[in-house]
Amino acid sequence: MITLIAILPALMKPELSFSSHAPTFDFEYQKAFAIGIGGNQNPEKLKPKWRILPDYYMLIEDQQLIFDAKYYVNLDKLNYKQLVYGLLLGEGKRAIGINTVNMLFAPTDGATRSGEHVSLLPEFVPSDRKVRIDIRWLNVNEMLNSFV
Repeated sequence: MITLIAILPALMKPELSFSSHAPTFDFEYQKAFAIGIGGNQNPEKLKPKWRILPDYYMLIEDQQLIFDAKYYVNLDKLNYKQLVYGLLLGEGKRAIGINTVNMLFAPTDGATRSGEHVSLLPEFVPSDRKVRIDIRWLNVNEMLNSFV
């Protein structure tokens, strides 16, 4: 389990204050999801062959959080892996009644801020749900001063 401190309550807010007294939340680090079977297996012994491993995952009631931490600032290219995680985990029977928050975290020397990495056009979304990945740039100095 990975603990994320102080940021969940303010994920979608542009302002973010760090606090060492904030509640903590336990994420599963690289939780494995079986997504498919191999093609040449005996039908009586079908076992999952393909799986995905999101970096950070948590299910809280009807919210599923899929996070990925980046160690670089320039996120001007589509993050395909994070998009696929959102599509596979946020759609289909397993996601009925669940809201998916798909987010990248990146360091910055500037102000902590939020943005949108990608929002799929409706003709590319497999359902009537919105598919998007948000970005949260976190000021490194603020984080270090709050937790060190």
